[in-house]
Amino acid sequence: MGVVLWTRLTPPDSSAAPQINPGAIARDPRAWQVAALFTFQNLVYYTVATWLPFLVKDRGPAYLATTLLFLNLFPILLLLALALFRWQYALSTGFYVTAGLLAAAGSLGLLLGLTEFAWPLAFMVGLGAGAAFVGSVALPSLLASNESEAAGFSAVMFTAGYTLAFAGPISAGALVDITGQVEMAFWPPVAGGILMAVVGSLAPRLLVRRRAAASR
Repeated sequence: MGVVLWTRLTPPDSSAAPQINPGAIARDPRAWQVAALFTFQNLVYYTVATWLPFLVKDRGPAYLATTLLFLNLFPILLLLALALFRWQYALSTGFYVTAGLLAAAGSLGLLLGLTEFAWPLAFMVGLGAGAAFVGSVALPSLLASNESEAAGFSAVMFTAGYTLAFAGPISAGALVDITGQVEMAFWPPVAGGILMAVVGSLAPRLLVRRRAAASR
């Protein structure tokens, strides 16, 4: 269905795809700063999404289903409101720090086994990771000086972000195997949320400075 809609509704474009210089992109620190931010938010989300069902399964399928709604759906509804504000949140340090701390705090509650508060804790994780996601995916086009750079930044961000994020669920599984406790699976998202806040406190300012210097 998606392919049919794409071919029928997308206007034809005869322009060539932008040429990417992999070496130049790999040497550009902006690409890796964006990739780090994207990686940590992915690590948080996918680890929590993988192990949260095992944590709350004893409370029944209805409770689990509602918990996943708080993780996946309800944060999106709130994040849609960002479109109503004339605010460059994707370049805001406070935006990413708040997102990282929210995700880390929600993950910490799950690490402590507070399953009776799984709904608000899952919402905190979903909102924090979701906010960092919508901000970071906008960064390549905001920072790039041309289509080639935007394509290169996006390629590094998505490739590194989704590949390295697998370390979260895998390391969480190793911790569960070692300790025999499902709660230990939430150590990686706690660390990921903290690192997301740290990178978010530094990367936007550095990225904006480099963009300003490049435009001179």
